[in-house]
Amino acid sequence: MQQSWPRVYRLCLGLLGDPAAAEEASQQAFYQAWQAWDGFEGRSRADTWLYRIALNVCRRSYGRTSACGLADGMDSVEGPGGESTQLERSERQERVRRALGRLPEPQREVLSLFYLDGLSGKDLADLLDCPLGTVWSRLHHARQALEDIIRNEFEDLIA
Repeated sequence: MQQSWPRVYRLCLGLLGDPAAAEEASQQAFYQAWQAWDGFEGRSRADTWLYRIALNVCRRSYGRTSACGLADGMDSVEGPGGESTQLERSERQERVRRALGRLPEPQREVLSLFYLDGLSGKDLADLLDCPLGTVWSRLHHARQALEDIIRNEFEDLIA
Protein backbone atom coordinates (compact mmCIF):
# COMPACT_ATOMS: atom_id res chain seq x y z
CA MET A 1 0.00 0.00 0.00
CA GLN A 2 3.03 2.25 0.42
CA GLN A 3 3.24 2.61 -3.37
CA SER A 4 -0.10 4.46 -3.11
CA TRP A 5 1.46 7.36 -1.20
CA PRO A 6 2.04 9.64 -4.25
CA ARG A 7 -1.54 9.22 -5.47
CA VAL A 8 -3.04 9.74 -2.02
CA TYR A 9 -0.88 12.81 -1.46
CA ARG A 10 -1.85 14.20 -4.90
CA LEU A 11 -5.53 13.63 -4.08
CA CYS A 12 -5.19 15.46 -0.76
CA LEU A 13 -3.22 18.28 -2.34
CA GLY A 14 -5.81 18.65 -5.08
CA LEU A 15 -8.63 18.84 -2.57
CA LEU A 16 -6.96 20.90 0.14
CA GLY A 17 -4.57 23.07 -1.85
CA ASP A 18 -1.93 23.30 0.85
CA PRO A 19 1.13 21.00 0.82
CA ALA A 20 1.35 20.86 4.61
CA ALA A 21 -2.36 20.08 4.97
CA ALA A 22 -2.08 17.46 2.20
CA GLU A 23 0.87 15.82 3.95
CA GLU A 24 -1.03 15.71 7.22
CA ALA A 25 -4.21 14.37 5.58
CA SER A 26 -2.23 11.70 3.71
CA GLN A 27 -0.56 10.56 6.91
CA GLN A 28 -3.92 10.49 8.67
CA ALA A 29 -5.45 8.43 5.84
CA PHE A 30 -2.67 5.85 5.97
CA TYR A 31 -2.86 5.70 9.76
CA GLN A 32 -6.64 5.15 9.66
CA ALA A 33 -6.22 2.50 6.95
CA TRP A 34 -3.57 0.73 9.05
CA GLN A 35 -5.86 0.79 12.09
CA ALA A 36 -8.83 -0.53 10.11
CA TRP A 37 -6.97 -3.08 7.96
CA ASP A 38 -8.43 -6.06 9.83
CA GLY A 39 -11.91 -4.75 9.00
CA PHE A 40 -11.21 -4.42 5.26
CA GLU A 41 -13.68 -6.80 3.62
CA GLY A 42 -12.25 -6.76 0.11
CA ARG A 43 -15.48 -5.63 -1.56
CA SER A 44 -13.43 -3.04 -3.43
CA ARG A 45 -9.77 -2.79 -4.35
CA ALA A 46 -7.48 -1.82 -1.47
CA ASP A 47 -6.40 1.39 -3.22
CA THR A 48 -10.05 2.41 -3.74
CA TRP A 49 -10.67 1.78 -0.04
CA LEU A 50 -7.62 3.87 0.86
CA TYR A 51 -8.79 6.66 -1.46
CA ARG A 52 -12.18 6.68 0.26
CA ILE A 53 -10.45 7.07 3.63
CA ALA A 54 -8.31 9.92 2.25
CA LEU A 55 -11.36 11.58 0.73
CA ASN A 56 -13.16 11.46 4.08
CA VAL A 57 -10.13 12.87 5.87
CA CYS A 58 -10.04 15.74 3.38
CA ARG A 59 -13.77 16.34 3.72
CA ARG A 60 -13.30 16.79 7.46
CA SER A 61 -10.44 19.20 6.75
CA TYR A 62 -12.32 21.46 4.29
CA GLY A 63 -13.44 23.83 7.01
CA ARG A 64 -9.87 24.31 8.21
CA THR A 65 -8.40 25.20 4.83
CA SER A 66 -9.48 27.95 2.49
CA ALA A 67 -7.49 27.13 -0.62
CA CYS A 68 -8.55 24.79 -3.36
CA GLY A 69 -5.48 23.35 -5.04
CA LEU A 70 -7.16 21.70 -7.99
CA ALA A 71 -5.50 24.14 -10.35
CA ASP A 72 -2.04 23.15 -9.15
CA GLY A 73 -2.00 20.39 -11.70
CA MET A 74 -3.03 22.71 -14.50
CA ASP A 75 0.37 24.03 -15.44
CA SER A 76 -0.13 23.89 -19.18
CA VAL A 77 -2.45 26.90 -19.47
CA GLU A 78 -1.18 28.99 -22.38
CA GLY A 79 -2.09 32.34 -23.81
CA PRO A 80 -3.12 33.09 -27.40
CA GLY A 81 -0.77 31.62 -29.97
CA GLY A 82 0.50 28.97 -27.56
CA GLU A 83 2.91 31.33 -25.81
CA SER A 84 2.85 32.46 -22.21
CA THR A 85 5.27 33.73 -19.68
CA GLN A 86 5.67 32.12 -16.27
CA LEU A 87 3.97 35.17 -14.72
CA GLU A 88 0.95 34.87 -17.03
CA ARG A 89 0.70 31.15 -16.34
CA SER A 90 0.89 31.72 -12.57
CA GLU A 91 -1.76 34.42 -12.77
CA ARG A 92 -4.08 32.18 -14.79
CA GLN A 93 -3.56 29.28 -12.39
CA GLU A 94 -4.42 31.52 -9.45
CA ARG A 95 -7.60 32.69 -11.16
CA VAL A 96 -8.63 29.12 -12.00
CA ARG A 97 -7.86 28.13 -8.40
CA ARG A 98 -10.13 30.92 -7.14
CA ALA A 99 -12.89 29.84 -9.54
CA LEU A 100 -12.54 26.24 -8.36
CA GLY A 101 -12.69 27.42 -4.77
CA ARG A 102 -16.16 28.77 -5.47
CA LEU A 103 -17.48 25.36 -6.47
CA PRO A 104 -19.34 23.27 -3.90
CA GLU A 105 -17.17 20.61 -2.27
CA PRO A 106 -18.70 17.64 -4.16
CA GLN A 107 -17.97 19.31 -7.50
CA ARG A 108 -14.37 20.11 -6.52
CA GLU A 109 -13.94 16.51 -5.41
CA VAL A 110 -15.19 14.90 -8.60
CA LEU A 111 -13.14 17.24 -10.82
CA SER A 112 -9.98 16.64 -8.81
CA LEU A 113 -10.42 12.88 -8.68
CA PHE A 114 -11.15 12.57 -12.39
CA TYR A 115 -8.80 15.12 -13.96
CA LEU A 116 -5.85 15.29 -11.59
CA ASP A 117 -5.83 11.85 -10.06
CA GLY A 118 -6.89 10.12 -13.23
CA LEU A 119 -9.52 7.93 -11.65
CA SER A 120 -11.80 6.22 -14.14
CA GLY A 121 -15.55 6.61 -14.02
CA LYS A 122 -15.86 3.12 -12.54
CA ASP A 123 -13.26 3.86 -9.85
CA LEU A 124 -15.09 7.07 -9.00
CA ALA A 125 -18.39 5.20 -8.77
CA ASP A 126 -16.80 2.73 -6.36
CA LEU A 127 -15.12 5.46 -4.35
CA LEU A 128 -18.18 7.69 -4.11
CA ASP A 129 -20.54 4.71 -3.72
CA CYS A 130 -22.87 5.78 -6.50
CA PRO A 131 -23.87 4.54 -9.97
CA LEU A 132 -21.61 5.26 -12.95
CA GLY A 133 -24.28 7.45 -14.55
CA THR A 134 -24.29 9.62 -11.43
CA VAL A 135 -20.52 10.08 -11.72
CA TRP A 136 -20.83 11.29 -15.33
CA SER A 137 -23.70 13.57 -14.35
CA ARG A 138 -21.70 15.07 -11.48
CA LEU A 139 -18.71 15.62 -13.77
CA HIS A 140 -20.91 17.28 -16.37
CA HIS A 141 -22.50 19.62 -13.82
CA ALA A 142 -19.16 20.41 -12.18
CA ARG A 143 -17.60 21.34 -15.55
CA GLN A 144 -20.61 23.48 -16.40
CA ALA A 145 -20.48 25.27 -13.06
CA LEU A 146 -16.75 25.92 -13.41
CA GLU A 147 -17.23 27.19 -16.95
CA ASP A 148 -20.00 29.55 -15.77
CA ILE A 149 -17.82 30.94 -12.98
CA ILE A 150 -14.90 31.47 -15.34
CA ARG A 151 -17.12 32.99 -18.03
CA ASN A 152 -18.82 35.39 -15.61
CA GLU A 153 -15.85 36.46 -13.55
CA PHE A 154 -12.73 35.75 -15.53
CA GLU A 155 -13.72 36.38 -19.13
CA ASP A 156 -10.13 37.04 -20.19
CA LEU A 157 -9.18 33.44 -19.29
CA ILE A 158 -11.32 32.13 -22.14
CA ALA A 159 -10.71 34.97 -24.56
